[in-house]
Amino acid sequence: MQAQSEHITPLPANGSGMSEVIGGFSQTMNGIYKQYAALEAENRELRTQLRALQQEQPNIVAQNKQNEWIAVLYVLCEKGFVTGCTKKEFMQRMAKALGCPGIADYNRHLYIFKGTEKFGNILDEIKEIIQEVNNDNKNN
Repeated sequence: MQAQSEHITPLPANGSGMSEVIGGFSQTMNGIYKQYAALEAENRELRTQLRALQQEQPNIVAQNKQNEWIAVLYVLCEKGFVTGCTKKEFMQRMAKALGCPGIADYNRHLYIFKGTEKFGNILDEIKEIIQEVNNDNKNN
């Protein structure tokens, strides 16, 4: 059997071997630092996007106009303009889309609003709009 011996790579005569090793470590560390900085930037951007998605949307329904929206959306459902989902699902979607959570609880508001004069006016206006649309469709 042969005796085991260490494998030794001799250093160049000018003594620059150690500086090359240190230079390699330095380059490796710089690469790691750049990759870490890029990942940190991506992480910050993703957190910003997540916060933006989690924030509630602003309420685009004008103050004191929630009942009018409920009436209009209710009539759209009753007249069959909304298909593919239940009235409750539609109202929940509209509440989220308009940023007005009160629309999702439409039954209570609608009950109160039906007793006012405004509800009748809104129904009359909607009927007129439906008639105009139907007339336009017949003419085309």
